Amino acid sequence: MLPRSISLVGELNENEVKAILKRAEQIHSGENSSDHSETAALLIAAEEAGLPREAVELALQERLSFQPIAYNSGDLVFASRPDGKMYVARVVLTKSSVIKVRFLNGTEVTLPAEKVVKADFQVGTKVQALWPIHNWHMSTVMAFDQDGGTVKLSDGWGFTKIFPISEIRIPRKRNLLKSIATFWENNYTYVLAGIGIIIVLLLLIKR
Repeated sequence: MLPRSISLVGELNENEVKAILKRAEQIHSGENSSDHSETAALLIAAEEAGLPREAVELALQERLSFQPIAYNSGDLVFASRPDGKMYVARVVLTKSSVIKVRFLNGTEVTLPAEKVVKADFQVGTKVQALWPIHNWHMSTVMAFDQDGGTVKLSDGWGFTKIFPISEIRIPRKRNLLKSIATFWENNYTYVLAGIGIIIVLLLLIKR
């Protein structure tokens, strides 16, 4: 369910937001029928609901003459890596629906826009950090030093630590239904075999 706090510069009420998301679904299925932080929140919420970013942006364009979030060269973002997580990078350039970013280790990649989100280190934001004891652990931002490129985090157990942003990441948002479908597609033979073994064992036990 869409959080009530999401709005676009006060122009949309909850019903209008639902209408935009419905229209995004129609665009994605082929039917024809600002504030950056709030817009990003809407896009993330829609992605969590399984809607492609492009479809939501098109629906917003129809409703509010919305333009996708514009990234500038040097902007801090979280960008997707092959391990499925999103790490801090800087925007190199944007072109159409793709964004070229440079990770803090110097690696440059070009990614579709939906695999890049603006880095948010506001107090209270949840991120993952590489703690000496916890390994990668979900933590809470307490302070951000933009000039120094560091962030102070709490592990939720009373400990705090200052990390370089190169040691920060966020998990890639996944759709539960899609994950289940992918798991079934890759493992259905094992699942069916396991069910068959359980049935045989139950029949033997009843004898």
